[in-house]
Amino acid sequence: MTISRCSALLAALLVAGCGSPLKAGDAVAIADANASDVAGSDAGMRPAIADAELLARAFQAVYGHRTAFEQGNGSGKWVTAPETLFHNGKHRVLIASDQPLYQRGKMLRVSYLDSDGDGKPYRVRKTWELGPRFVYDWNVSGFFGPPTLYVAEASMGAGSSCGTFWLIELRDEGPVTVAEGPLSYGVYYKEPHAQVGGEIVGIEQGRSFRVKYTGAENLTETWLREGDHYVRSSRQRLSDVCDWEGDGVKQ
Repeated sequence: MTISRCSALLAALLVAGCGSPLKAGDAVAIADANASDVAGSDAGMRPAIADAELLARAFQAVYGHRTAFEQGNGSGKWVTAPETLFHNGKHRVLIASDQPLYQRGKMLRVSYLDSDGDGKPYRVRKTWELGPRFVYDWNVSGFFGPPTLYVAEASMGAGSSCGTFWLIELRDEGPVTVAEGPLSYGVYYKEPHAQVGGEIVGIEQGRSFRVKYTGAENLTETWLREGDHYVRSSRQRLSDVCDWEGDGVKQ
């Protein structure tokens, strides 16, 4: 079972993203953030995605626009755009993005909305600005239990790159970060160059998952559920190359 793979973070930053939905043969399916509809036998494992009209109505209720629009001035301009809309069991959940015009990576916002029925106006309950600032890949999954937002973000320094993954449960009361850890790194400013990419594998709903790393280091870390979040439990861990809570490779 696999969520996303980033074999080279630097390469990932030069393209739109390094993750992708899974193949049917992988025995697990993660909803494509841009899919128009989800149905069938695995619908219970991934939230059903609303159609374009419902997405436009929800976006207008929160932002006053039906489609993407620009904000800011000069080099500080960014585009706010609707990404997806689904139901978490109690509320409609709108995910929107802020994409700076002059840099890669985006920021995500989550809004909860209610409606009295089809065709009725949406009522906005609350909007949250999520922590990751340089998002290049994300998906919504039901395989961890509650609808969970998987986010991959990256930071770059002088000849280096660091990637972090986040798991954010979209609970009835609001988004809650339940895991945050290293996903990938690249060191290019010194010899020998080192590059590591990671992917989430082996998900056991509500219990555990693993992160498999390949490249300059080949190992797998296990994360276990403890209370309302996950903790790293493996003795063997990825080298402490990056300041995972900071902004780059440790010099």
